[in-house]
Amino acid sequence: MFKLKKAVCIIAAAAAGCAMFASCDTNEAPAPETTGSFRSTVLKCGKADAIVLETENHTVLIDTGESTDGDKVLEYLSDNGIDYVDYLFITHFDQDHVGGAP
Repeated sequence: MFKLKKAVCIIAAAAAGCAMFASCDTNEAPAPETTGSFRSTVLKCGKADAIVLETENHTVLIDTGESTDGDKVLEYLSDNGIDYVDYLFITHFDQDHVGGAP
């Protein structure tokens, strides 16, 4: 529980710090408008998950399940015409998150 409280405190402090400078001119360009499709799919892999985020032009894979789940992830990608993953995020290195990556 300590880690959660610490993270909440850090996020709250960062938000408060950002709020102090909300009226400052940052000279940043506005974010471009986005159009198109977005799909998120959670692949249930035993006790683990793999999450696929897709737009018209890009694919992101978050976690890959356990070592026996790599084929399931590849099958989903293949069945949906995805032959390239732009970004792979591994949230942490427990086997139920990173095992299917190879």
